[in-house]
Amino acid sequence: MRLKILYCLLVFQGSLVCHPVWAQQVQADSGIALFSCLEEYYGTNTLLANGRLYNPANTRAARHPYFMADEWSEGAIYVKGRTFSSLRLKYNLETGQLVLKQELKNGAPVNVVLTEALVDSFRIGQHLFVKLPLLEEAGGGSGFLERIYSGGFSFYRKQKKAFIATYSSRAPYGKFSEPENSFFLLINSQIREVHNRKALPGFFAPHQKAIKKYMNRQRIRLNKASDAQLIQLLEYCAQLE
Repeated sequence: MRLKILYCLLVFQGSLVCHPVWAQQVQADSGIALFSCLEEYYGTNTLLANGRLYNPANTRAARHPYFMADEWSEGAIYVKGRTFSSLRLKYNLETGQLVLKQELKNGAPVNVVLTEALVDSFRIGQHLFVKLPLLEEAGGGSGFLERIYSGGFSFYRKQKKAFIATYSSRAPYGKFSEPENSFFLLINSQIREVHNRKALPGFFAPHQKAIKKYMNRQRIRLNKASDAQLIQLLEYCAQLE
C-alpha cells in the first residue's frame, strides 16, 4: 500500500527519459530530500515511470493563475510527518496544481507537479495550505484551503482563478480572473461555508450583535479584508466564546 501511495507523489508533465542517475543530478538542497525520501521505498526507475513536466497554459495571457505572484516563492511541503523546507513553489489557482522548481546539476530547471492526494499540507511564505476532509465529505470539493486562523475554531479561505477567453487590445491573449474567495468555518466539529460578512456573526451565538458592531466599526468585509484584519476579527470572536 505504501508503495502504491508513494508511486504517485511526483507527477511530471511532458516526457522524461527514465534513468537511475537523474535524481543524483539534483542540487544538494532540501529539494533532494524529497526525492530521496521517495527513492527509499521504490527506486528511481519506478519514480520516473510515465513521468511528466509541468507545462503551464496561456502563458501570454494578462495577469497570472498563481497564488500571490507569478514568481517562485520559498515554501515547505509536509508529507507523512516529514517536512521539506527551503523549496521553491508555485500554487496554480486555476488548476489546483502545486509546482516544485528543481535544478539539475547542469543548471537546467525542472518544474515538478506534486500529486495533491499525497501532500498533507504546504506553506508558501507565511501562508499555510491544508486539506479539509470534512469539506470533501460534505460535497464541497477537494483541494487545499489556506488556514487563516486556528484556535477553538478554525477559519479557511479557498481561492480560485479562471482563464477568461475574451480578447482585446489590452489583453490580446486573454486574461486570468482576479481570485474568487470562498470562506469556511470549522466549528463544533462541523464545516460551514461563510457566504458573506452578514453570515459570520450567526455562528457565534449569543454574541452576534457584538461581532456585527465590531465588523462595522472596523469596516471589515470578508472579500476585501486583509489577513491581519481577518485574524483580529477571529481573535475577537474567540475572546467572546
